[in-house]
Amino acid sequence: MLVRMSRGALALVLVLASLASGHAADAASLKVDTRLVSEVAAVRPGEPFWVALHQRITPGWHTYWRNPGDSGEPARLA
Repeated sequence: MLVRMSRGALALVLVLASLASGHAADAASLKVDTRLVSEVAAVRPGEPFWVALHQRITPGWHTYWRNPGDSGEPARLA
């Protein structure tokens, strides 16, 4: 899934991710490793760019889309 983000939105996502990383579970216990991947190495004012949400999911596990039904909850990015 590719998402077009403004520079401010990306900065907010990165700040929130860094704050959450201090409370993250041990990496060995994670079932889904999620990362934002940018098409650019540096952001330039006024220039749009793309980021992708990359998930590495442990075999036997899965995630839900925004309409999961009664079997789970949709993924949240904080």
